[in-house]
Amino acid sequence: MRNIRIDIEYDGTNYFGFQRQKKGTTVQSALEETFTELCQEPITIFGAGRTDSGVHALGQVCHFKTSSGLAIERLFKGSNKLLPKDIAILSLREMPERFHARHSAKKRAYAYFVLNRPSPSALFRNFLTWAPYALDDQGMTEACEFLQGHHDFSSFAGAKSSQPRTSITVNKVKCFRGTGSLNVPFSTLGEDCITFYIEAQSFLYNMVRILMGTLLEIGQKKRPSSDMKKLLGHPDRKKAGPTAPSKGLFLVSVEYPQEFQ
Repeated sequence: MRNIRIDIEYDGTNYFGFQRQKKGTTVQSALEETFTELCQEPITIFGAGRTDSGVHALGQVCHFKTSSGLAIERLFKGSNKLLPKDIAILSLREMPERFHARHSAKKRAYAYFVLNRPSPSALFRNFLTWAPYALDDQGMTEACEFLQGHHDFSSFAGAKSSQPRTSITVNKVKCFRGTGSLNVPFSTLGEDCITFYIEAQSFLYNMVRILMGTLLEIGQKKRPSSDMKKLLGHPDRKKAGPTAPSKGLFLVSVEYPQEFQ
């Protein structure tokens, strides 16, 4: 059996998340239908991140196993031809048998984008959360500093979270004006866009969106930046901020050990 890695990007607006569901179209189901048709056998797709309904990806990684002898180039061209236009295959390659898109992942990076200006965006409305009020950049930056390192993030886990372990090591986190080096179409918005960027091996259900909801309250000075530290030390979901809208969230990249790069 061949083990095929897929690197993809997608606009999650019209999907009920990545993971296959009984009702509603998902990114996983769209990929499985496409590669099942190309390989002429049932295909099961495994993804590195189970993004929620409306969440986007710049660098999602998946894999599937197949006995099909179809060349990689034909799989690449055929999949991009058959897939909906809001899902694009960036690359396809054969991997060692032991590679698994989810379990082999060493680190995942997410970014959340906020449009901070009086007027909304007509062109980028599906990719940014609109915050037409003044935000305290310094307070949000200070709050992010508390997130660095190993902490219990159960205050920032959604009600549907089934993960038994809530302690996570955050490798990198920052909040800044603009989009930095991230290649997104709304980079032209400049400092009207606020980016929250975070890297860790794994994340709890809705974790980034709840962190963002809490940061926006800190930015509006509804709570001090030190609240972030308190929420990590004394976990209580009810005391954290609201869950920010899904449309501002992107899975940016997935990192693997050198043998799988």
